[in-house]
Amino acid sequence: MKGVDNMAVYGVDIGTSSCKASCFDGSSCHVVTLTDQFNSFWGNEKLMISAAYLDGENDDTLLVGQEAYNEHLLNPQWYLQEFKRKFAHKEPVIFTADAQVTIDDIYVTVLNELNEMFIKSGVVVDKLVLTYPASYSEGLINRLISDARQAGFDEIATIDEPSAAAEYYAYAQKNVSVGENVLVYDLGGGTFDTALIHLDDNGFRHLTSSLGLPDCGGADIDWLILSDMKRKILSDPSVDGEKALKIPSVLSTLNEKAVSVKHKLTSQKNVAETIMIGYSPYIYKLSRAELETMMEPLIHRTLELCRRIVYNAGVQSQNIHRILLVGGSSRMPMIPARLQTLFPAANISHNEESEFLVCCGAAVSCSGSEAEMLALRADRGDPEAMFELAQYYLDEENEEHDNKKGMYWLQQSAEKGSTVACIMLGIALHQGLFDQESDHEAAFPWLLRASEYGDAHAQDLLGDYYAEHEEFERAIKWYTKASGQGNINSQCSLGNIYLKTENYCTGISLLKRAADQNHSVAQYNLGVVYETGLGVVAADAQKSFNYYLMSAKNGDPDAQYEVGKRYYYGWAPVEENNSEAFAWISKSADQHNKKAFFILGECYE
Repeated sequence: MKGVDNMAVYGVDIGTSSCKASCFDGSSCHVVTLTDQFNSFWGNEKLMISAAYLDGENDDTLLVGQEAYNEHLLNPQWYLQEFKRKFAHKEPVIFTADAQVTIDDIYVTVLNELNEMFIKSGVVVDKLVLTYPASYSEGLINRLISDARQAGFDEIATIDEPSAAAEYYAYAQKNVSVGENVLVYDLGGGTFDTALIHLDDNGFRHLTSSLGLPDCGGADIDWLILSDMKRKILSDPSVDGEKALKIPSVLSTLNEKAVSVKHKLTSQKNVAETIMIGYSPYIYKLSRAELETMMEPLIHRTLELCRRIVYNAGVQSQNIHRILLVGGSSRMPMIPARLQTLFPAANISHNEESEFLVCCGAAVSCSGSEAEMLALRADRGDPEAMFELAQYYLDEENEEHDNKKGMYWLQQSAEKGSTVACIMLGIALHQGLFDQESDHEAAFPWLLRASEYGDAHAQDLLGDYYAEHEEFERAIKWYTKASGQGNINSQCSLGNIYLKTENYCTGISLLKRAADQNHSVAQYNLGVVYETGLGVVAADAQKSFNYYLMSAKNGDPDAQYEVGKRYYYGWAPVEENNSEAFAWISKSADQHNKKAFFILGECYE
């Protein structure tokens, strides 16, 4: 991956538990300080708690991060933590007497605060790269981008979270050898994501699309511990559990203790936490073994997703060479143990600052040229990026113009289901574009796929294919579909087929409809119809000439020849006029109409 001098790319990971940010300046990547270490909920100045508070007593000001947490006990009903999990819902989530706040309002406020921090650092934000769970739809990703624009960012890119972690792993070259397959296991605060990448001589590439679970993360483990705390408190006769669990300050303390217990059990086998219930201390005890039993259903779901992504990529489990653990929750000892059982040949790697791999990977993923950035997205299986990369290489004015590469990415995009790529690939093969030989048979499956997607141009070309093979029923089917979408070529072609099959009224009606829209071929064909008196139409020299003349004016060389021939020989309904004849025959000859050259020779004599 190639860096760009004097470029400041910021990667932002708005996580379920905390927000993280990094900056890539073209040569190195560093994590950005977001808060005061001593006032931080997490005790880490690089983590900003994912929390929001609507201050109903101060002009309904929306506070986020540590400021929100500091106020949350005043009016708990105006406080929201782990708001990322509600991003899929657009309805208001926090209410006061006079105001309400949506998730998008919170995201805009968080991103606006981050933008202000970046500006204060003195480093210009050339591009913002936002991360998102692998399970997000295109609609949710577009909402993220919209929120970032409202927060003042101009250049915005996105990358899914496991791919971002993989990008940073690739960037840092963490003891990975050429030929290795690396599985990314990303158990974050609220979601689980996984990716499978391969290192070859050209760098890392994705073997299949990333997968994710939107409801499986560290917050769910916290909830399991919290539920166990409440159950034990309610069953202890030495404390008034029912009364205590209705007190906001106690509930807040229990939430914090649940997180603390989870963290401690990553390195300890047993934990005892003192919790003040009123004036009475309560000792909560939990062993790692007990927690692992509670976690088993969650972890099982993540392992099943790992199995699925390996299966999707067509890779055997013994060919997973390395596993990258990402996210604070992946530190739980049972996770590498279970992964090792599932993938016995894999070396398992865990970065000490795994919480920051995603934001750092986001920043370095957009640190190259346009083609490199598109290639990164294309390698992750993004059909839109594949199509953009194809266009990039097929552009003749581009210094990196390469038809072979362009056609490769065009086919990859088409195989991923891109309608526009199917159309473009079908047309390129049908017409012999971009150094391809014209091959109607090779074009057929792509035109068929694009036609089934509903593209009128592809349906028209597919009709041409069947008409060429005299499969008129199928040709009529696709011409009719295209014609129904207003495709004039199909109206004309459909009219021609009906004339061939002696359905004269329908054929002539369709040709007239196309001719009225200045379709030159339809106008020429109507000239032939009225010249010969085809089917139900009587021969009419005037109408025939009128249609030939319309077509000629629209540039049809055969029509130009017919008009010129009539002026040359003085055929009805016009009189002989060598000047007009020469003008029209010359235009036809300029378009290499061989018949025109014969009369043109006579004109010169």
